[in-house]
Amino acid sequence: MHVSRFKTLSRLLFSLLRYSVFIIAILVILSIWSVNVVPAIAGLGIVGLVMGLGAQRMIQDMIAGFFIVFENHYDIGDIVEVNGFKGTVLELGLKSTTIQHWTGHIQIFSNSHMSPVINYSRHFAQALVTVSVPYDADIKLLTTTLNTSLRTLKVNTAIISDVIVLGVTKFLASGIELTVTCQTKPNLQYGVEREIRLFLLEQLKQLNIEIPYDHIVISSKDRS
Repeated sequence: MHVSRFKTLSRLLFSLLRYSVFIIAILVILSIWSVNVVPAIAGLGIVGLVMGLGAQRMIQDMIAGFFIVFENHYDIGDIVEVNGFKGTVLELGLKSTTIQHWTGHIQIFSNSHMSPVINYSRHFAQALVTVSVPYDADIKLLTTTLNTSLRTLKVNTAIISDVIVLGVTKFLASGIELTVTCQTKPNLQYGVEREIRLFLLEQLKQLNIEIPYDHIVISSKDRS
């Protein structure tokens, strides 16, 4: 069993055990005080009906929590996005899920509100990098050269596919945009993108190809 999956199930069982112990403790204390527990339990049917009207949301949250865990929507440690909030799952209980944003602040969601959820920690991620080259560059030759040199990046264990130049993806005012992409392990695409950018910068320098950038040329007429 995966470590994060084991941690999630452990936390959920602990939460369930805590609620169970709390209820049993109340019944034991009532018994010690010579309170007849049987009528109290029988009365829970009526009390439960009244309380149930005000506790529907809690019941919905707990049911949703069970489905989240047993359908394996996400585990503790996964990076997810819900209602536009993206972060790492810190806690998953019967009633709520705690998510921490990369900036550090934390948001707690009721489990019944954890929909729709985007899980970024499953299967693979896609690294995508764009770079501009001059219009006078030999695009076919440059693409072939870069595809050959980009193979050396496969030594990075975060990369799980070939790093390839897709080709021309946009015409810009100052140059032609090329896009480089590859598949990575979940949540590691940002580090791979930084590595690809640095690699492209070094390769273009070696090929004496200047990355286009906006600049202003000022000229003046000699009036003498």
